[in-house]
Parts: sequence; C-alpha cells; structure tokens
Amino acid sequence: MKKILIALFATFFLYSNANSADFKMPEFNLPDIDFNGTIGVGATSNLGHAKGSETGNSTTNTHVVKEGGVFVDDSMTIFAELNLGDRVSLGVQYLTDDLATPESENTKNGSKNTLKATFSDITTIYARLNVIGGFYIKGGIVDGDIETLENVTTSSQSGSTVPDQSLDGEVLGIGHMYEHDNGLQLRTELMYADYDVFKVTDSSGDIYDITTLESLQASIFVAKAF
Repeated sequence: MKKILIALFATFFLYSNANSADFKMPEFNLPDIDFNGTIGVGATSNLGHAKGSETGNSTTNTHVVKEGGVFVDDSMTIFAELNLGDRVSLGVQYLTDDLATPESENTKNGSKNTLKATFSDITTIYARLNVIGGFYIKGGIVDGDIETLENVTTSSQSGSTVPDQSLDGEVLGIGHMYEHDNGLQLRTELMYADYDVFKVTDSSGDIYDITTLESLQASIFVAKAF
C-alpha cells in the first residue's frame, strides 16, 4: 500500500510542477490554488521504545516473561511536499536506511539464543501547518515492516521462527524552518510516533504480545522550495 501511495503522490507532485499554471476547478466555483513544491534530505536520530511479554509453550510448564527496552539508531531521510498556499503542505517522508535493535542473547544448556529486529521501508504521509515565527506542526500516518532475526536453539523454541510484522501507526511533530530568499531551507524537527500493538505466535507455539511500541525522531533537513 505504501508504494502505491508514494507513486500517486510523486505523480501528482511532478504533474503539478510541470504545469506551472494555476490549478482551477470552475465547476465548484473555487478560487485558484497555486501549487509549489519542496524537496529535501536530512539526517534522523531515532529513539525506539517497546514493551511486551513472551508466554512460553513448554511441554513441562507455561512461563511468562515481561520485558521492555529502548534502542537508538540513525538514518538518512528524504521528503517531498506539495505546498498548498502559504501555510499548508502535504508531504511524504522516507527513511532510506533500516533501523536495527541491538542483538539480545542468552545461553542455556551450552547453546546460545539470539534475537534482534529490523524496521524497514518506514514511510510517513503527513500534513504540515505553518504556525508562527518559522515554527510548524505536522501529523500523519506511518507505515513499514518489522523483520525478526532470531536464532533460537533451546527450550520449547528450538528451531522456531517469529513471523515478520507490518508496522503501522500515527505521527505528530513540531519543527522550525528557516528559509532564504532563494528558497533554500534549513529545518529542525522532533516527531513522535505511536505504533499499533500486536500479538504473534511463533512456529513452536510461544506467544509474543507487544503492548507498547513507540519512537521519537530528531531530524535536521536541508531543503529547496520551488
């Protein structure tokens, strides 16, 4: 779905800027709308936080382990916006690098189990509203994929795998933009994402229940409006 949204947005963006004339819908008697665009690239530092539980499906007993943790990873980010007048913009933002959690490991009966996850294709569709003094707010939806990378060789999980999951949620952020007369922009931004929780059962019958999944992104962008 996110690839379709990006393709539609990009097509509209290119068409709007290739036709510099004002866009008018006379059948609705609406005023002219002047479409302008902005493209940019930046660096993003991502702080992720998750809490959940594992319910083991052992042949001898059932155990529940509750854990939580945070991780930090960095990524390059690109974005494109359609500017609908002076205050409102619609945009799409894409993290070009996968985000990865640290590898967790434990040793049992002489064997080592490892588990980590990567977050890929993280795409945000958003609306941005200029407020005052170069500050703006933005909100939208985020989509991506969670890939689990585990090597479990002991206990009831021996040889088991955890299915990959979709990453869906909502974002809300605030930022500040300085724009030069020639259209060059410098933006700093802080954005919070709250992702949908989920429950999944691995191939051995163990249940993973993710009750909290969220992130905080701090970004700096260089952009060009035209």
